[in-house]
Amino acid sequence: MKMYEALKQAGTPNDAAREAAGELAVYESRIVSVERKLSILQWQVTYLMVMMTGVALT
Repeated sequence: MKMYEALKQAGTPNDAAREAAGELAVYESRIVSVERKLSILQWQVTYLMVMMTGVALT
């Protein structure tokens, strides 16, 4: 709701401020999803690098 409040203080009409804040919330949700997937991918790559190093040293 911070975005909504900021838009209202800037003089944006109520409906436009609410719509813009809603769209921002959708993008924020998508960004969180991408960050979560990236974190998993980083863990997988690290695991594979450790395994490949172990195989190379044997």
